[in-house]
Amino acid sequence: MARRKFDRNFKLAAVKLVVHDEMPVSEVAKQLDIHYNSLYRWIREYEDYGESAFSGHGCALYNYQYEINIRI
Repeated sequence: MARRKFDRNFKLAAVKLVVHDEMPVSEVAKQLDIHYNSLYRWIREYEDYGESAFSGHGCALYNYQYEINIRI
């Protein structure tokens, strides 16, 4: 089975359902057909990096990349 990839908009929408709309992680994960651990990781990345958490193809920035972006 091929590994599924999710784009930035999908991840942000899923995270915002939990963070802003206060839906349970288990419910969001089930509705979107994703593993709840993935959703927890995305939430943690969103809390650490904000809107820049899923730059590019949906990958989180590494700490040094985030620090460089803040300084610029």
